Formats: sequence, structure tokens, C-alpha cells
Amino acid sequence: MNKQVVLLAALALAAPAAFADAAAGKQIVDRTCAACHGANGISNKGQDPQPPILAGQYKDYIVQALHEYKLNQRKGSPMNAMVAPLSEQDIKDVAEYFSSLPGPLDNIPEAGH
Repeated sequence: MNKQVVLLAALALAAPAAFADAAAGKQIVDRTCAACHGANGISNKGQDPQPPILAGQYKDYIVQALHEYKLNQRKGSPMNAMVAPLSEQDIKDVAEYFSSLPGPLDNIPEAGH
């Protein structure tokens, strides 16, 4: 078999793994993340420290942060325990959901309005 065919086959098999599902992410957020980060990704005020706002955050940043919590590279946070049971697909789905939400910066009025 030639190398190009093998490479194309490997890429075709890898493509579905890259798929993220915002609807599945919302289900995970509703049961795992919403208590602190809010169902709409806007953190609940009054918590000390206030959890970060995740609505509209870059998908890659969320994936990276969740991996760091899962690997205990970011320590001393309730996030380590919250992320521990998440699969790789769960992490992608959560990132897809939060990144799809309008963030607070989407609603800043223009100067003078």
C-alpha cells in the first residue's frame, strides 16, 4: 500500500474524533459547570474568588485549561476534581459549547451611545 493512501486513511479515521458537539457540551455544563460558571457561561457574582467568565472564550484556550486541570498542572482549585472524570470528547464538547455563547464583550456599547 502506498504511503499516501495510508496517510489519507489515517486522516479520515481521525476526523470524527475532532468533532465537538455543543449540545452535548451544554448537558455537561448544566450538571457539572453551571453552579460556578453559570449555564450561560457568565459566572455567578458573589463567589470569592469569582470563577472566570467562559462565554465566548476561545475554544482552544478552554481545551488547554481543562487539560491542565486534569493533569494537575493547575493546582489548588476545585477544577481539578471537577475535570477528573471528563473524557477527551467531554472536554471538546464543553469547549465547543462555551465558545459558541455570546460573551460579555459582545455587548459593549459603542462609544457615545
